[in-house]
Amino acid sequence: MIQRLNIRQLFRTNATKLGCVSVLLTAMTPVCADQFDTLNFIGSVTVNYDDNIYRLPSGSDPQSLIGKSTKSDLIKIATLGINLDKKYSNQEVTFNATESLNKYTNFTNLDYTNSSVKGAWIFQLTPRFGGAMNLSRSQTLNNPADTKVFTRNLNTTDGMSINGDYWIHSNWHMVFATSLGKAVNSTNTINNQSSQSRTNEFGVKYEPSNGKTLSLISRNLRGSTSNQVPDPVNLIDNGSSEKQLDLIFSWDINGKSKINGDLMNVDHQDTHFSERNYSGIQGGINYFLGITDKTSLNVSFQRGLSSWWDPYNSYFISDSVSISPTWQMSAKSSLHMVINHGTNDYHGSVFSGGSSRYDKTQSIQIGVDWTPQRSVTFSASLQHNKRTSTPVVYSGYGFIENSALVSAQAYF
Repeated sequence: MIQRLNIRQLFRTNATKLGCVSVLLTAMTPVCADQFDTLNFIGSVTVNYDDNIYRLPSGSDPQSLIGKSTKSDLIKIATLGINLDKKYSNQEVTFNATESLNKYTNFTNLDYTNSSVKGAWIFQLTPRFGGAMNLSRSQTLNNPADTKVFTRNLNTTDGMSINGDYWIHSNWHMVFATSLGKAVNSTNTINNQSSQSRTNEFGVKYEPSNGKTLSLISRNLRGSTSNQVPDPVNLIDNGSSEKQLDLIFSWDINGKSKINGDLMNVDHQDTHFSERNYSGIQGGINYFLGITDKTSLNVSFQRGLSSWWDPYNSYFISDSVSISPTWQMSAKSSLHMVINHGTNDYHGSVFSGGSSRYDKTQSIQIGVDWTPQRSVTFSASLQHNKRTSTPVVYSGYGFIENSALVSAQAYF
C-alpha cells in the first residue's frame, strides 16, 4: 500500500522515584475530574524493557552491527496530554494533544519527543446530512525490523480528511470521504521513504436495522515519494495509484456477540514500471463473543497486500490470525491476552535468478490492568515476538524479541 510542556525533569528519576509518582497519582484521585468530562488532563509514566531494540537476528554480534555490546534497553516515557470533547446542539468538537518524552538508557541516540495532535468537528447540518472533518499529527520511531536502519529514524505523519453521510431514503445512505496524508522520515530507505498521498472514496451504505450495516465503497488512492526519481535499472518508481472496491459489514448478532469485517479488491499500479503492478483480494473478519459477564473472546483473521521493492519481490501478502481472551477479575482489575500467528508471502519478481522471501511471525502478549480509583489505572504486560525469514539470503530479517512494561496513568 501507499505509504501512523517541558517534561524533561520527570526523567531525572530512578525506579524508587517512579513508585513515588504512582503513589502520588493514587493520592490525587479524590480531586480528579471524571474522565468523561468536557475537559480532561492526562498524565502517565511508563517503563519498558526491550531485549532486542533493533530486532537483530539471533546469534548476531551486536558490537559489529550497532556498536554496542548489548542489544537491550530500558525506555522511560513520561506523557502529558489534554482531551476536549464539547457538544453544541447537533455539533461536536473533539481535540486531543499529548507530549511524550522517550528516554533510552543504553541507546541514548534514540531519545525523542513525540508530539501527537488530533482534532475533529463532527457535524449534523441537516436531518439528512452529517459528517466529520479531521486533522492529525503523530510522531514515532520507525521499526528497524525491515528498514535495518540502526540509527534514530523518526517518522512524522500528518493527515486531514472530511467525510459525509447523506440519508437518501428508508435504510439507504450515500457516503463519501477525501483525505490527504504526508509522511516524513528523518532517514529514508528504499522501502520506507517520505511520501504524500491522496484518497477519494464514494459509496452507499445500507442499514436494515440497529446493529447491522452493509457498505460498498469505491476508493482511489494516489501516492508519490519525496526523494526518489524513477530508476529504470532497478525498476524503482516514485509514484503509484490504487483502486479499491470495498465491501464492509457489521452485525450485532445479539447482546453478547458481534461480527464485522470487510472484503476488498485491490488493483495497484506503479506510475512508470508496470512490472511492479499487482492485484488481489484483502480484508478481514472480527468476531467478538461475551462468554460470561466477566469473560470475553475476540477472534480475528486479516489479509493485506503491501508494496515491497527489491530485485525479487514487488509486494507481499500478509495473513494473520489472532485470539484475544479477556477476564474481568473484579470491578477494578482485568487480565487480557493476545495470541497472533501470521505469514508474509512475497511475490512479483522482476528479475530472474533469485528467490522470493517468506516470513512466519508469532507473538503473544499477556497483561493486567488495575483501576484502584475512578481516574487512575496501573498496567503491566509481557510480550514475546518471533519472526523467521526464508530462504537463507533473507535470514537477517528474522528475530526474537521480548519486552516487559509497567505504567501508571491518571485523568485530572
